[in-house]
Amino acid sequence: MVKKHSGAFYRQKKKENASETAKVLAKTPKLYNYFQQNPPNLTRENVQNDNHSLSNDNAVSQHCSSAHSPDQPEKTEVNEQKIELLRTINSTFDNTVTSDLTIDNKVNDLSRTEENHYIIDEVHENLVTVIPRDDPTLWIVNETTKDYFSFNGFNQNLENNDFSKSKRLSTKRMRGAQLGFSNWKKGEEKISQHENSISHKSCVLKMSQRGSVLERIDKQLILQVETEKMYWEKVLTRVAAVVKSLSSRGLPLRGHDDKFGSTHSGNFIMSLELIAEFDPFLSNHIAQYANKGKGSTSYLSFANFEQFVYIMAEKVKETIVNEIKDANYFSIVVDSTPDISHTDQLSLIFRYVKKNGEPVERFLQFFANAGHKSEDMADAIFMALGANDLNIKNCRGQSYDNASNMSGMYSGLQARIKEACIHAVYIPCAAHSLNLVGECAASCCTQRLSDTRWSARHDACLSLSRNWNEIIKALNIIIHSSTEKSTTKCEAKGLLKNLKSLEMGILTTLWNDILERFNCISKKLQSVHIDLTTVVTLYKSLIYYIQDLRNSFAFYEKLGKEKSGVDQYKIERKRKRKMPYGESNQNNSTFQQSDSFRVNTFTVILDSLLTELNKRKSAYDKVNIKFGFLFNLTKLPLSKVREQAIQLQLEYPEDLGSSFSNECIHFRSHLFGLEDNNLPLTVLDLYKIFKDPNISSLYPYIEIALRMYLCSPVSNCSAERSFSALKRIKSYLRSTIDNDRLNSLAILSIESEITSSLKYKKVIEEFSLQKAHRELAKTKWKNLRDSYMRFKKSVKGETGQAKKYHKWPWSSHMAFLDDTLKCRPPSSNIPDMSIGSPNRPETPPQAARVQIHMKVLFLQVPNKCHPL
Repeated sequence: MVKKHSGAFYRQKKKENASETAKVLAKTPKLYNYFQQNPPNLTRENVQNDNHSLSNDNAVSQHCSSAHSPDQPEKTEVNEQKIELLRTINSTFDNTVTSDLTIDNKVNDLSRTEENHYIIDEVHENLVTVIPRDDPTLWIVNETTKDYFSFNGFNQNLENNDFSKSKRLSTKRMRGAQLGFSNWKKGEEKISQHENSISHKSCVLKMSQRGSVLERIDKQLILQVETEKMYWEKVLTRVAAVVKSLSSRGLPLRGHDDKFGSTHSGNFIMSLELIAEFDPFLSNHIAQYANKGKGSTSYLSFANFEQFVYIMAEKVKETIVNEIKDANYFSIVVDSTPDISHTDQLSLIFRYVKKNGEPVERFLQFFANAGHKSEDMADAIFMALGANDLNIKNCRGQSYDNASNMSGMYSGLQARIKEACIHAVYIPCAAHSLNLVGECAASCCTQRLSDTRWSARHDACLSLSRNWNEIIKALNIIIHSSTEKSTTKCEAKGLLKNLKSLEMGILTTLWNDILERFNCISKKLQSVHIDLTTVVTLYKSLIYYIQDLRNSFAFYEKLGKEKSGVDQYKIERKRKRKMPYGESNQNNSTFQQSDSFRVNTFTVILDSLLTELNKRKSAYDKVNIKFGFLFNLTKLPLSKVREQAIQLQLEYPEDLGSSFSNECIHFRSHLFGLEDNNLPLTVLDLYKIFKDPNISSLYPYIEIALRMYLCSPVSNCSAERSFSALKRIKSYLRSTIDNDRLNSLAILSIESEITSSLKYKKVIEEFSLQKAHRELAKTKWKNLRDSYMRFKKSVKGETGQAKKYHKWPWSSHMAFLDDTLKCRPPSSNIPDMSIGSPNRPETPPQAARVQIHMKVLFLQVPNKCHPL
């Protein structure tokens, strides 16, 4: 059993330890030994130095009174007469020095005087400022000195350990500030107490207030930082401008190499070189920083402009999503096509009404290999809506082509969208339906040639009609040519035989007129600003036009005879019908050749067009009849307006209030009060009336009804336009582009209007933030990886510092690295093997799992990840 010592024993032991500590401290060199000690003489210089030290100590004691702790030794008393004498001499000396100084008119021109330890600076006219030297012991602490340090900061003479000028004659010292600590383990604690004291914080606040009046203390540092910032902002502005111009036009950025001066560089380098010819700033930057490779900051590499592409694309996408949310109601347009790499790309378009009352259709993204089944396409659409925080319940329309997987009313895409939102009305593409009308009509009299839009064949038909005689001459030359092949001559003879027929002349003039009208209507239907009322009106106009043509056979027969130069129809051999027993040919009627062509060909074509047009128009009548009364308020009786308004309100009870019918009656009276030249002609003109705040506040539900109607799409031509941009961006030379980069370049090119309105300042700020976050993520990942390596070593039983990692709390979260990274000691000379590093070997199959774990850990682990 160990005997417990008495208290006297411990006190004796404590004295012995204190004695040993004192001996060690006595042998330790002191800081004041480095100063040169001169015998004090009451000369003019020493008296002033003594006064400097006294004034400085008084200022320190005034500004840092919090350092007076209970264990502070008593201060040495100073002779009051000596203090008074020093102040008198110093005052006389100051007057003498000030009277001998000259004032310079330049603010930054400083004149130094080595004898008197002063620097004279003229800050303003007739103002002399005494600037103290770098040695703090030579400062005269007064209001002028404080203002100077608040304005310019200070610099102590710590270079080359030159302490010879820091001679202190004053005996006033504060523990910690002057004498130091014998036990530095408590130095941090004492300094922390001092920094948290009220007196120190008051002094810092006073200094900050002085700095705010006389500018900041770190003025020179801030000036340097701002100069550097402005330089790189100018560089990044030019880089962003080039990226925006090229990407908005769908042009490639990279070339065979990315070196300045190379003839095989891409459009990005070429554009910068072109600008540098007329921009000295960019020319100097390229000459100084270009082609230096990795490790040198130039912001001219492909990685930087690729990052600008992603940032701008996110800005454009964010703008579109915000506009959709502001509009509240939207419709979707979907179509798909294979790209150059035979990857099926599903295009997603949103239609909505902007704040100024203009309906727009915006491209959002492509889905690669989404599938041709309606279920797969619906999942892709729902995923895009959820990723952009858009509510499917606000969808008021959907438009696709007439393919069964999209237009099917039971299991098609439109049926699956309606299950999620019953108000998402399906509207077939009006332009595609018109193309099907012409195709169906042509198939009844000719063989199907190709899938080309029949409205687009107007140019070919017009060229045939205008150059009829020239084509016949060219065919005759081919037939009688001795150099042509026999097959070519045979084909020419067949074409010439068809052209020299009355039937060909009649059909050419007929289809030329029909396709000319179809082409004009098709282009009008492809407009973004068109509405359902206009679609129905255009279809009606085509129906009336075809009915008029049906009664114009004699006119086209005359034109056919003039064009072909033939007056007789082809004589076809009459087919003999086998007569059953008991029948005879006496009552059989026979047609003339002109009547046979009119009945069997001319009328069949026009009747087929009428049938298809009425069939396609009925799909738009179902939707238009709900809102149609809003555009005929002045033409309908009051009872009819009230009845249809109630029906529309019951159709959309969540959007339209019970007072909707009353608003319609009031707005009807409002339209009667307008002059004839101010009456709206289209739905868009009617909606723009509500952009006046005084009007929209009176009829809020009518404005909502018109907004839902205008956001209904009438064609999917915007999706087909996106396919044109897809072919330009993903070309033969860029067939391996990934889907993320494809979407970024596509949205910048298709929505070039929004791209051109991007502000360079916001783009550059986002670029700098991403750069900072990237470095933080790399540091955090490196700390996690190295700490896990130390943990693995501690588990193996190694000694040393690795023992403290034995209970590392994040070890269970980092276990996924066992299959991907080898245990290695962390060292600065080992290349970075993190995921995404160019030094990392081929990625193992577990890379996807590693990336998922990294994303989760970066959200959980703090910035300073330390095992302790």
